[in-house]
Amino acid sequence: MIDGIKRLFHIFFSGIGEYPPGGLFSLGHFVMLTITVLGIIMALNKTLQYSYEKIRALTRRLIIFLSVMEVLKITSISKLAMVHS
Repeated sequence: MIDGIKRLFHIFFSGIGEYPPGGLFSLGHFVMLTITVLGIIMALNKTLQYSYEKIRALTRRLIIFLSVMEVLKITSISKLAMVHS
C-alpha cells in the first residue's frame, strides 16, 4: 500500500536532489512579486473610476482573450510534442 502511494507521488513530485531548486525565494522572485502587487493595486484604483457595465465588458474581453491564449498555448505545445516524437 505504501509503495503504491510512493509511486503515485513520484509521478507528481521529483526526488530530493534530482533537479536544481526553482528559486522560489530568489531576488528575481521577489522583484516579480512586487511588480505584480503594484500592478494589481494600480489596476484596482483605475477600475474604481469605471461603471459596473464597463467593468463587466472588460471582464468579458479578458476572459475571451485569456481563453484564446490558453488554446493557442495548448495547440502549440501539442504540435511541438508531435514534432519531437
